[in-house]
Amino acid sequence: MLRLSDVQGMIKLPCLRQQFLFARSHAPISARRHLVTRECVAHKHDFVEIASVCSGEGRHETIHGETRTRPGDVYILRPGAWHAFRNCRHLTVFNCLFGAGLLRRELAWTLEDPAINWLLWSGPLSPECRGVMSLHLSPEKLTPCLKRLESLACLNRDTNPESRVEQIGQLALFLAALSRGAGKKHPRLARTEHRPHSAVTRAVQLMEEDLNRDWNLGDLAATLRIHPSYLARLCKAQLGLPPMAYFLNRRMEGASALLLRSKKSVSEVAYQSGWKDPNYFARCFRQHFGLAATEYRRRFAEK
Repeated sequence: MLRLSDVQGMIKLPCLRQQFLFARSHAPISARRHLVTRECVAHKHDFVEIASVCSGEGRHETIHGETRTRPGDVYILRPGAWHAFRNCRHLTVFNCLFGAGLLRRELAWTLEDPAINWLLWSGPLSPECRGVMSLHLSPEKLTPCLKRLESLACLNRDTNPESRVEQIGQLALFLAALSRGAGKKHPRLARTEHRPHSAVTRAVQLMEEDLNRDWNLGDLAATLRIHPSYLARLCKAQLGLPPMAYFLNRRMEGASALLLRSKKSVSEVAYQSGWKDPNYFARCFRQHFGLAATEYRRRFAEK
């Protein structure tokens, strides 16, 4: 169990960065059970967070508004997304955090697994979710997930560098348990009957390897030697959004991190992140995060 002093320290941070959070870990992975006894102010981070509510009650705030928490609620947040917990009463949350780089390397296979793809990629990156997705598990579905998180938390304390492989393995097992718990209740997941296509995985890899390149659908399709409209249909089916929409969302995640770790103007951040029109960037940023870029920096920049 995390000490209350640690929780209070976390609460004060508007922006949590993986270079500090995973500094003592052999892998950019962390699992901890938190007792939140008071308000946890709005904050963002540059890694993936999966927060599972174990007990207690409170209010959870995101770009989508404020909802009441209950045991079994699971919140999945992509890098750059923000959230807060309010009016907490004995609220216990088991957090699973991992660096986004794992998605591009060790967890790249998740793109080809329809259920886990929905949890980490097509669900939270969809236009309606904008980086934040929630689901609810029954007690019998939540228990296996918490057991995997307990095992992962124990590995976090292992000082042996070889534990990195075990940590990644336990993370994969947790994701598998979570995907089984979610089942096919979500309409999009219920429709996921297609077979994953290697062209989608390769397209994502190409974009991830060079987010600063001014990709367009034609260039991407030509590189993959596939027709643009066919590639667009494959990505829409497997990712839940067209390839260029995915690309812009990933650029937006990078721009949010640059906005907070530098003192560059919003226009400079836009240009450096690949946008040629700062005004268009500003509109996209507000639509994705629910806040203007200047307000986002004011609320979440490190003090």
